[in-house]
Amino acid sequence: MATGDHGGWDARDWDEQGYRKSILQERGLRCRTVFRTAFAPSQSPNPETVVVASSDGAVASYSLASCISAASQVIGFIFVIMEY
Repeated sequence: MATGDHGGWDARDWDEQGYRKSILQERGLRCRTVFRTAFAPSQSPNPETVVVASSDGAVASYSLASCISAASQVIGFIFVIMEY
């Protein structure tokens, strides 16, 4: 990484591989890849819950209604920005 000594920037010791690795690590902490999804067993003919396995090894369940609600809020926000 470049250092800022004496009011200037010295890039002679730039470590591009280290920088690239740190960016990928940061992205990995904030983002996960979904590997598998399945509907959870339900007595109802309409599924209410989806189970998700992600790249960090976590398995989580989500309410379909809450996912749809969250997605509609994001879409509404995007439309407001586009209309502006």
